[in-house]
Amino acid sequence: MHTTFTRNILIAAAFARSATADFHLMYSDGKNVDARYYFSCPSNYYSDKCWCGGDRRSDGLALLETASDGEYKVTLDKVCGVAAMDFWWRPNGANGDDRIEWEAYIPNADGHVVATCYSNGGGVVGPDCFFGLPNQFTVHDGWVCYSEICGHA
Repeated sequence: MHTTFTRNILIAAAFARSATADFHLMYSDGKNVDARYYFSCPSNYYSDKCWCGGDRRSDGLALLETASDGEYKVTLDKVCGVAAMDFWWRPNGANGDDRIEWEAYIPNADGHVVATCYSNGGGVVGPDCFFGLPNQFTVHDGWVCYSEICGHA
């Protein structure tokens, strides 16, 4: 009985975390394509209609880029109604918080952080997606992101 109660509390906490984030930074591994594609889906539309069907998903599927200083970034279009966001990988955390793994900025803006993303385990979210044969992708929920602009753009 106690184990079931504890399990139910943990499941509720996981759903609450998913529901309170602004969006999820996700990635897909191609079964027949040697690449990892990044994209986002809104937390209030956490559904395969987004990650497989493209409904409310950030435009395009972005590849990881290496910047001139050796840092890694991903640029996604149309996240939270914003034309584009640059997501920078922070393997050692940021601002004294080692849980932060990505920070997002508006390209060519004033340089302040508009979103922070925390690990969400990278688990597979459902059955594979098909983007035309033979392109089959496994989708992973990599990070939950909180932003000052989502819902305000």
